[in-house]
Amino acid sequence: MAVAKFYDAVVTLSGTGGPPPTGGTALPHVREVSISYSADMLDITEMGNATKVNLAGLLEWGIDVKCLQDYAAANVDAILFPLVGAAAFYIQVKPTSAAVGASNRQYYGLCVLESYGPMDGGVGDAQMVSASFKCAGALTMSAT
Repeated sequence: MAVAKFYDAVVTLSGTGGPPPTGGTALPHVREVSISYSADMLDITEMGNATKVNLAGLLEWGIDVKCLQDYAAANVDAILFPLVGAAAFYIQVKPTSAAVGASNRQYYGLCVLESYGPMDGGVGDAQMVSASFKCAGALTMSAT
């Protein structure tokens, strides 16, 4: 089994056109990206059960990204700031910049930008900013 080294991930934001997202804008200066994917658990335990019984409910996902800040035109701040609370758009994450395939799956879905912190840091720090994308549709995993 090959272990994946995480050093070349790509986060792309694109419009509302149909999936899979094509084109779009690669988010620059990404330092960290994480995807969470979960299902609500509905407690359907009845009298007489000795153990709780759960039923999977609605799915939920989110993507958190940390970037080095850049205030230049068409860069981090110019891309993210206007998206907070705006219309839904597609986000796509790939573990590497290589073409999508069996060993480089893409995860994408329609999302909204819930939060973006345009400034964070102390004196002398490289300015790191975070953005939190929340689901507005299904998360899809694809190897094609």
